[in-house]
Amino acid sequence: MLLVVAALAGGVLAVETVLTRPAGGGLALPVDAPGPAGSLQGSLAPPYAGTGPAGTPVTPTVERAVLDSTWTGFAEAVTVGDAPVADSYGTPSAVAAGAGEEGCDCLVARPGPTTAFDTSGRPGYPATFLAQFLDSQADGSYVVVLATFRQASRAEPWLVTSFGIIDGQPYLQPGSNTTTAVPAVPATLARAPREFAAYFQALDTTGRTSTPLPPGFVGGAVLSTFVDGSRASYRDRRRDGTATAGSHVVVSVGRPFDISGADLPGYPGLLESWVMVHRYTQHAPAGRWYESSGRRSAVSSLPAGQYTSVRVVSTIEVTVAYDADTGSLTLLANQESAQVVSGTTR
Repeated sequence: MLLVVAALAGGVLAVETVLTRPAGGGLALPVDAPGPAGSLQGSLAPPYAGTGPAGTPVTPTVERAVLDSTWTGFAEAVTVGDAPVADSYGTPSAVAAGAGEEGCDCLVARPGPTTAFDTSGRPGYPATFLAQFLDSQADGSYVVVLATFRQASRAEPWLVTSFGIIDGQPYLQPGSNTTTAVPAVPATLARAPREFAAYFQALDTTGRTSTPLPPGFVGGAVLSTFVDGSRASYRDRRRDGTATAGSHVVVSVGRPFDISGADLPGYPGLLESWVMVHRYTQHAPAGRWYESSGRRSAVSSLPAGQYTSVRVVSTIEVTVAYDADTGSLTLLANQESAQVVSGTTR
């Protein structure tokens, strides 16, 4: 029997972690050989700590310097699974979600001239901006990375606060650099994080929801995969007798960016990122257990032993678009990872 220990009842993980049954009937906790923690230390530029003139902390020079240091360091550390180094370049939630991208060469670590920027016109701190990176594909489409950056004060470095990976077409004009006024947040978007979490909480708990999709959202490939994966996970847990109680909570909501002036067809009005944390306990099927070797792993750090259940924390970063013409929301991307944080011994 195969069991996905990190299966998110509220969605599909970017990288699934599979437990296999070893000899003796147990289920092996996923463990990697000792990873390269700290292997990049000293080989990357430190996160950029500069700023623009008083009242204008974000300038084109600052943006490019942030990409060449903060983003490159974050992307390269995440790609090789070097969490200690990634911690220097990103917020805890960005680093946690980035664990799902280990081994994926999809973060465009060294963006080129097609990079586009969008900056909120709010002066002072915290300072933020949005960057769009493109990686062209053979079929004419792109892998689009939307990343947000934040500097809390003039004395602190710039950090990655969120990122989303999208297959399709860009949302900002490639190579553009736009400064927009701070947008008013419409009621639909203001309610959306709480309603989004409540929707997946109901799906995780009962397998049923009062609406086909989270309130305010329209369908799309990313959201459909998220919802279908949640329903399948609930059915699998019910079938295997491993159903668990869990919680979904949106723990942070980023500043929205107004891209309604983008010179591209089909653009939405606002882009916003959230971080949702899903905590749950996964029980082993009757008569079996989870086996941990105690070796270091990106997904498990339990001591060696046999466990009847494991507690999992999943971090989900979502990138959401608000369409000002229709008042609807679209889920553009969800970057996820899960970590086994504790267990009940056999």
